[in-house]
Amino acid sequence: MNSLQLRSSCELLRQKGNKLYNEVSKGNLGPCVARHKLQKAHEFYEKALGVSATEDDKASCYKNLGALNWLWGKREWVFYQEEETAWKGKQGLSSALSIAKSGMTKCLEFYFKALDYGSLAMKQQHWLTQIEDTISKIVQWSSDQLYSDHSPSFEPVLRVLCETVGNSKAEWPGRRRMCVMLYKIHAEFIFRRGVESLTSTEFSDRDGYKKCLNAMRDCYGPLERAESFVGAVSMGKEVVKQVTDLKNEVFNYQTLCEAIQARVQGEELLEKAMCGDMDIIWEAIDYFKISLRVTEEKHLENEAIALSRIGKSYSSVLKMEKKAHPYHFQSIKIALALMSARIASSEWYIYSSEAVRKHQEGVVEQETRENAENRKGSAERMKEKISAVQSEGSKSAESFLKYIYEKCPHPDVTKQLLLTLGSPENVKAALKKAIVAYHPDSNRQQSQDWQVLCEDITKILNAKYENFK
Repeated sequence: MNSLQLRSSCELLRQKGNKLYNEVSKGNLGPCVARHKLQKAHEFYEKALGVSATEDDKASCYKNLGALNWLWGKREWVFYQEEETAWKGKQGLSSALSIAKSGMTKCLEFYFKALDYGSLAMKQQHWLTQIEDTISKIVQWSSDQLYSDHSPSFEPVLRVLCETVGNSKAEWPGRRRMCVMLYKIHAEFIFRRGVESLTSTEFSDRDGYKKCLNAMRDCYGPLERAESFVGAVSMGKEVVKQVTDLKNEVFNYQTLCEAIQARVQGEELLEKAMCGDMDIIWEAIDYFKISLRVTEEKHLENEAIALSRIGKSYSSVLKMEKKAHPYHFQSIKIALALMSARIASSEWYIYSSEAVRKHQEGVVEQETRENAENRKGSAERMKEKISAVQSEGSKSAESFLKYIYEKCPHPDVTKQLLLTLGSPENVKAALKKAIVAYHPDSNRQQSQDWQVLCEDITKILNAKYENFK
């Protein structure tokens, strides 16, 4: 068979394959019928490739195979999503996911070969650009799958796509940039999965942080691959920044998980110490302080929990309430800034809130007792003066005002007012000024003896002022 006959045969086989391809792409066919037609189309394209006489024919055949596998892979992914939803929680899912992964991998391999042979055959630029645009669409479509309800199942497909593009020997202007984007997308997927496993439960959860930590460590592989392509070709600042920012986020969450890990180790020791093994409490506190130091001012919720645990160690085990209070107080201060329903119902928040409340009540009680004792002594020392004031209080308002300004002058010279009496209005105004000057709240900075005397003076002044209303 000469080259003209071979070319004619290749074209005929491709046309048969195209007919079946179009029936599937435009029709609403069920999985079994679609698979059968796509399989037959694939066979026609393979036969056409086998009889290709020129590089031009080979380029066209590879393009057909690429389009076929791209369509097949997408359809199988849709079938898988529908089947997974219907069979959720059951065994026996079909091989749709496996076929989808194979189709998407092969479509890229075929498109790469189409580009190679198309370049050798001197295909027109728009033909080559069309394939490059299609590969870009595959990358964008892969990115979109990360935000679907079935994204966890797509991760193996995405991994294969990364390997296929990253290991390809084919070269075209946008390949390296595409490699960066694919590996970045893969790292983003792993990152999101890790963050979700952590934030779906309370930070004190003892499984979520492990899953997140493993995910963060898994991010470095694709990120390093992305960086290798960034370094191999001049990339826009935006792309470089995206990779760098993601790497920083991964590091931050890895740090957080390691801090939670230290805190959980401390919590395990704290539980043992509360059961009687007192010797290990200082080791528990050390773990809490490590957790605190790692996340201080970076991950506020973990910082608040670590502070609460240190406080609990001092208050519950070591019975050092004064030492515990600053930790509990700082924990609550941070928690109030972050407040949510989850935090409000958290064991650590409730414990530290109660500890702060009891401490404050204790301080108030102690101050009240001390004030009562101090007042008792002052009342005894000022007994004669108070008696004299009370005696003068039975006289007229004008007489009482003269007495207190002469016999009980205010220690603050600025409050030793000149009296202008005579008319009822003047006396009323003088009473009002005296109440302000002698009121106990205005004399907190004065001695306890003076404050006790002011209490009796103010009572009498208020009573006399009421008579002028």
